[in-house]
Amino acid sequence: MSEAIRTWADPDLDDSALAYTKLLLLSCLGAMIGGSRLEAGQIIARHAKRQGGKPDATVAGRGERTTVETAALVNGTFAHATEYEDDSFPEGVSTYTIIPPLLAVAEQRRTSGRRLLEAIVLGHEIQGRLGMVSLAGFERGFQLLPLMGTIGTAGGAAYLLQLERRDFTNALCISTAQAAGLRIQSRSMTHFLESGNAARAGILSAALAAEGFDAEPRSFEGRDVWRAGFLSLAGVPEGQESGFLSTFLREPYRVLEVSIKERPMCMFLQPLVPVMDLIRESEPFDVSDVDTATVYASTAFIGGCDVPRPVSHSQAAFSIQHVVALTLLQGRDITLASFAKSAIDDPAISALRDKVRIERKDDWTNAYMQSPTGISVRLKSGRVITAEVNDVHGMPPRYMSRDEVVQKFYRAAGDVLSPERLADIVSTVDGLEKLDDASVLAHLIGTP
Repeated sequence: MSEAIRTWADPDLDDSALAYTKLLLLSCLGAMIGGSRLEAGQIIARHAKRQGGKPDATVAGRGERTTVETAALVNGTFAHATEYEDDSFPEGVSTYTIIPPLLAVAEQRRTSGRRLLEAIVLGHEIQGRLGMVSLAGFERGFQLLPLMGTIGTAGGAAYLLQLERRDFTNALCISTAQAAGLRIQSRSMTHFLESGNAARAGILSAALAAEGFDAEPRSFEGRDVWRAGFLSLAGVPEGQESGFLSTFLREPYRVLEVSIKERPMCMFLQPLVPVMDLIRESEPFDVSDVDTATVYASTAFIGGCDVPRPVSHSQAAFSIQHVVALTLLQGRDITLASFAKSAIDDPAISALRDKVRIERKDDWTNAYMQSPTGISVRLKSGRVITAEVNDVHGMPPRYMSRDEVVQKFYRAAGDVLSPERLADIVSTVDGLEKLDDASVLAHLIGTP
């Protein structure tokens, strides 16, 4: 493994990679701030406050400071709790896992904005390439987002700490023993905590390596049949471990394959909004005219998002029935408030959820975001309107514009920080590569 790892001495990132990484950063900052007001965020923030600790890093949206590792735990949980997280496919890992901890390290070390952006690209490159060769692990039930995010965070943090090759390698190998994540936790607060835990564990791995803590250098490949390596346990077939090693740190970087979500809900649910747009454009109707709405989707989509009667934010954000009801009642106007308890218990939304039917398409692929999504709305008159989409805005190559990401940022964070503070954050991110001290940005997100 050590021969495959190197420290980026002077990465030559082109303008497109830098510009897009800044948009991903802004998107995540909005979720970190907005997530501080959600129930899962409030619980983890209370826990962190009880721990105390040296005030080296900022807790988003709360005006508090704590240790770097605790800030990573809290802000990572905040960000994912919104379900606004931006993912790359087919590996299904997220920049929201690595940005909160890397910002905390950059704040403590007063790292330059340029180096922070480089660390984000590197961290996502590591987790993305690992995820791409470990898709069988996803099928086994591992959640790759935190599993690989722990290792990606370790790599990005090691870069910010300027570790030499041996210690850089140790950081990654230490992190393999801490990486964890289970798909079964989706629809629960633990799904969000997994991101925070990956953030904290990745930082710990790099910090220990910096002090000389060592690890088995064959942690990825394994030693023998009795001592399997991380890649084998993650589902990489025997003899194919080099698939990760040979593609590591090569352009085009995986950060350019990250999809930016428009709405705070599971990625599988994103296509439901444009499908319903097509239906309404085809034949306008009043919501009272709807008899049933049938969703056509793959087995994987249905298995992850068939939640007919959600009782919490974390369930509603994964509910086909709830999102279809929202699109019928609110159109495209879906925000964090759409998944609050008041919306879940709203009689009008509840009645529409009961009208949603699901039809499984067994011949559609279960690969992440590679199968169509369709809806048929049957009106009480007997008229049936059907539409289908194959992708969504925000998925490469259908990139969001800067203005669209700024709007997403304001939607996520607008109820927490003042408009003036939000404008300062946007301006700082716009010029981040010229900033000598990234702690300026970290301080801006913390003051309510």
